[in-house]
Amino acid sequence: MTMTTFAITAAVNSIRLDAGGRGEVSYTVSNTSGRPLRGRARIVPPQEAPADCFTIIGAAERDFAAAGTQQYNIQITLPLGVKAGRYLLKLDMVGVKNPDEEFASGPPITFEVRSQEPVKKPFPWWVVAVGLGALVVLAGLIFGVTGAIGDGAPLTTLPEILQAMEVQDLAVDRAILIRGQTVSFTYNLVNTSRNSVIPSTDNTFSLPLVGARQHWVERLGSEKSISAFAASTARDGDRFAIGGAIIAAEGELLAGEALSFTETLNTTGFPRDRYRISVEYRDLDGRVVQTATADFEVR
Repeated sequence: MTMTTFAITAAVNSIRLDAGGRGEVSYTVSNTSGRPLRGRARIVPPQEAPADCFTIIGAAERDFAAAGTQQYNIQITLPLGVKAGRYLLKLDMVGVKNPDEEFASGPPITFEVRSQEPVKKPFPWWVVAVGLGALVVLAGLIFGVTGAIGDGAPLTTLPEILQAMEVQDLAVDRAILIRGQTVSFTYNLVNTSRNSVIPSTDNTFSLPLVGARQHWVERLGSEKSISAFAASTARDGDRFAIGGAIIAAEGELLAGEALSFTETLNTTGFPRDRYRISVEYRDLDGRVVQTATADFEVR
């Protein structure tokens, strides 16, 4: 019988490789089996690129404490000649002792390969600069006035983006579970403004980001402990951390467009009770902008 042994989350949804075809992605793997075990990671590369272009930094095979986590970083180094475009890779995990029954597949991460175009000779704008000087000044004044009142200008700074984006439609796939089953929860991060959002790269990660997300679970009965979690698990009062990541987005998000997320939580070791999942939308310093919740019951 196949068992849900690992929960795998990605730090970002997509990245863009540098001009040399290099980049790095990160996965967090959690042991959800309720017991210590040894796991082995396996990269699932795209068919369009050689498998040896993708390398796990550190050991692929690692020991996991009960409810323990490990971070796997994957280094990407593509050779010249890989066709420009977007490709998918993901990380799979198996239990070393029982790989046929203990395994999990991580979410895909999109990486973009840039086209290698010849450097173009810049147009000699100085030729027309004199003739258009007055017009440029006038256009600048008009733009300054309209921009001040927010006339459709894209939102590019993180404070603006945090005001525009909103967690919506948080839901669990089942309201009642038998202990040991896995609950999935989904939600959307929606651009609720009338303007488009361009993810900000003004951050320490040098990635196009729209904020961060943090997930928690808490027991709603009179007893608050959840034996499935190790003492080292991060907590916020009665809530136990169940994952989180910075939120990277590729390209422009138009008004009404959304980023969609799906996460899982295995209930092995959960006492029979009612529970609440919380999804926090945060800035990059950890300040909470918004919280959404969804409840389920374990029997």
